[in-house]
Amino acid sequence: MTAKRMVSAAVECLPAYQPGRSIEEVSRDFGVAEVIKLASNENPFGPSPKAVEAMAKALTTVARYPDDGALALRTELATRHGVEPGQVVLGAGGTDLIELAVRTFTTPADHAVVSSGSFVAYRLFLMSNSVPFTEVPLRGDAIDLPGIAAAVRPETRLIFLPNPNNPTGTVFTKGELADFLASIPDTVLVVLDDAYADYCDPEDDLPDTLEVLRRRPLTLVLRSFSKAYGLAGMRLGYGVSMPEVVTYLQKVRRPFAVNRLAIEGGRAALGDTAHLERTLRLTKLGRAYLFRELAALGYRPVKSHANFVMADLGSEDAVGTLCRSLLERGLIVRPLAAFGLPGGVRFTVGTERENEALVATLRALKGT
Repeated sequence: MTAKRMVSAAVECLPAYQPGRSIEEVSRDFGVAEVIKLASNENPFGPSPKAVEAMAKALTTVARYPDDGALALRTELATRHGVEPGQVVLGAGGTDLIELAVRTFTTPADHAVVSSGSFVAYRLFLMSNSVPFTEVPLRGDAIDLPGIAAAVRPETRLIFLPNPNNPTGTVFTKGELADFLASIPDTVLVVLDDAYADYCDPEDDLPDTLEVLRRRPLTLVLRSFSKAYGLAGMRLGYGVSMPEVVTYLQKVRRPFAVNRLAIEGGRAALGDTAHLERTLRLTKLGRAYLFRELAALGYRPVKSHANFVMADLGSEDAVGTLCRSLLERGLIVRPLAAFGLPGGVRFTVGTERENEALVATLRALKGT
């Protein structure tokens, strides 16, 4: 029997996930000695030195499985957010928890709603689990909350809402979310993906998603250690919800989903507020610089509230030409066709030197 005959129809139709070119690939394929990766929204300032020290110390214990419940980390997260440890579930990054929500709370007889121009993992896991879904177009560059509400059906069980949105960097406000939730049945699990929320400012009027959870039990708030905490390579994320929701997620969650180094690194990272504050300050400075310079070069950037800036080049051909030219010069950025934005390209905020190298290269390509 061939592999093709063995897979489900949903998997047959599923596009392969494209994580983008790695530093090693670009260095090898283009003969570039130094490669700058500004494609995956990683933290260029790295994790807290305290997290590195904690993970190094934990190396001596990796012959043993980790504490599967990771009670110490879950307790610290619960204390930080004013909830009980039984309201916290850990996963191997945010994508693990997204898949877990799909597998736990939907079947092929159900329905979900997502926004186009948002994180590809939502659609990837819905498709791979044969869950029908409606994809609501963006309104301009922002998530269309009224459009998503209008797409809800009697069989809808799941809605994904990232805020800020990846890859546009746009946000919806506290009032906009409140108006949206007022029209959503309490039989729908609303997943509020806060992976990039650390990069927002008070004036952004971002919803307090944990307060939303207290008023609306069928809510799952997702957070990540991959972005502001600089632990992308450790794969650590967590969700906060009502105990009943977490209990069901824990039943489906695979054993030892989070490794020992990630647990210890996450605990230490939480305690280093000075490193987090420095990361956020430098990222916001870099974000403003990239927006300003991209605008000056005519790339039509979108105002971002995350650690990246998206620009609209108008066509997939223009994006392909630019990305290829940058790759040849050792710069990796992210084309957005897979996100449903064929004319878009996303630039992760790097260090000051990396940002300046990108802008200098863009200027040279423009002949300015």
